[in-house]
Amino acid sequence: LWVGTEGGGLNRYDKRNGEFTHFIHNPQENSISYDNIQSLLFTSDSSLWIGMSRGGLDRMNTKTGKFVHYSVGNNILLNDHVERIVAEGDSGIWIKYLMARNHLTYLPIKGGKPEHLNFTAPPFQSSGSISDIQRGNGDTLWIASSHQLLIMDVHTREVSFAPYRFSEMDDSSKINILTIFADNVKNMIWIGTNRSGLLMYDIKNQSLYRKADLSKYNAHLIY
Repeated sequence: LWVGTEGGGLNRYDKRNGEFTHFIHNPQENSISYDNIQSLLFTSDSSLWIGMSRGGLDRMNTKTGKFVHYSVGNNILLNDHVERIVAEGDSGIWIKYLMARNHLTYLPIKGGKPEHLNFTAPPFQSSGSISDIQRGNGDTLWIASSHQLLIMDVHTREVSFAPYRFSEMDDSSKINILTIFADNVKNMIWIGTNRSGLLMYDIKNQSLYRKADLSKYNAHLIY
């Protein structure tokens, strides 16, 4: 089990013996770039991808324990604040930034140049920013902005609104989305919001439902 921390580096828990192994930044040797970890992704080639605030992106070979660093400095990333990493099959990864929030980067795993996508043009709202991404079924990458749920075709890069045939929200355009989770088995998107509760988007029926309103418990932010 791999555990990323905000300030304590990377930890590996061995379930067989109950022991932890710690990986922290050491400028004197090959090590993790920074100890503030935002996202982890394990890929089929036994690589552990590590997104960090201020540290950019690391690729750890879990068999050898060696790290490869990706950053602004080597012209891979737009900035070194990586908040979310999502796999695109075995071909590459999608990178969402904590800063430069109107951009995504696609990084091929087996070599090739990174592709930077700018989402300041329609249909993306100029007042919004990307809050989360999730890989869906088929050719779909789900993109949550501050106010919209968007669908991107990963092959054509075409972006469209998630259509709402039905919505329990008075004004779906004013939802402040913080995070999303794609349930690709049940074909649903779970949506955590700021002050709109926990929502669920039924992809097949194109319907948006409020599943929980936690404001009565003074809980307004759902991540």
